[in-house]
Amino acid sequence: MKILFIRPGLGNEKKKNLLVRTYEPLELIALSEVVPEYLKDRVKISLLDMYLEKLPYKNILLSEKPDLILFYYEEGLFDSIEEYGKLTKEILPDSLTAIAGDYKEDFIQMDLQLGKNPAASFAEVILGIETERTIEEIIVKVRTTKEKDLGKEITLNGWKLEDKYIKSYNFLQHKGIYDVFSIKRFSSEEDFYEGKTHGELRTVEDIILDIQQKNSNVYLKDYDIFNDGNRLMKIVEGLEEKSLNGTYICQGDIYTTIVQRELIQRFSKLGLNTMVLDFKYPEDEEGWLKIKEGIEVLRSFNVEPLFVIDEELTQEDEDALVFFLKENREGLVFLKDEAYEKNKGIYKNLSLSFVINANWTKDLGLGEALRRNKKYKEALA
Repeated sequence: MKILFIRPGLGNEKKKNLLVRTYEPLELIALSEVVPEYLKDRVKISLLDMYLEKLPYKNILLSEKPDLILFYYEEGLFDSIEEYGKLTKEILPDSLTAIAGDYKEDFIQMDLQLGKNPAASFAEVILGIETERTIEEIIVKVRTTKEKDLGKEITLNGWKLEDKYIKSYNFLQHKGIYDVFSIKRFSSEEDFYEGKTHGELRTVEDIILDIQQKNSNVYLKDYDIFNDGNRLMKIVEGLEEKSLNGTYICQGDIYTTIVQRELIQRFSKLGLNTMVLDFKYPEDEEGWLKIKEGIEVLRSFNVEPLFVIDEELTQEDEDALVFFLKENREGLVFLKDEAYEKNKGIYKNLSLSFVINANWTKDLGLGEALRRNKKYKEALA
């Protein structure tokens, strides 16, 4: 059985993220893990990222001749999916088409809509194709699927992306960066792109094994590692024991950074390059001084801070933040949610700063400095 997973392009939210990341299609990678064990040797899944793919879709269909083509919907991709679906039916009328994702639209060109239970529904579709059920029988099974999840931990390890794509999945200037969870995921409805703050912890041994399998080029995206100095120490010790030097990007915390200065230094020697920091506007001068101290610790070990802002700032607070960042020669900020809608002036002011651009050019090279500037300006359009 041949199955094609198709990312039709980048949705509206993913386009906003291009300043920092070009993401791998994590939802599809997660969905690939639900193939029942007894069918794995008879199911071949190929994943195509049409945002990066150079071959025309028509050529891909003629070459692969899949039994099922599954598209993943994001806001802004409805027309693309319908066009791909129509072309599929013209070239391979006997192939099934299916749609997954958070959609409200009714897709005319899709035979199957996996709805809110994509994991269980996808498992039913595979079983239906394997047992040669009619399309009508498969549709009934999918519509009556009650089970939302299959009770299995989702690790994103059941899949290895093709080499032609992996170097295009960047985090800033770093190529081929994989996400690694330190908190377990069990639900196919999880947002795999956001870090988790709480939940059942994965063992340090499993995390280290994941990192090793991903060539030590990873984004440790969950909050638990820097919320617990002892857990951070065990992670660093595990990496040191196996000499897993690489490129590490980590969801961090200013206060843990200050307190665990020695561990930050050890982690930096392994390749800690960027620390992602949620920015909360300080209530007083002491708060600003703590952020400044945290920046100084990171910079002393050549770790770049990336400030993520999601809450709207007043104009006065926006001006104060821009002044603070310029004074400390920091320009790497990522705006999300309300802040993206209301505080884009931050991007404009930082991209116009000569000092910040000079630092980026000196530390990262002209190419990355220009890329960051370009992405700031695109966000302002």
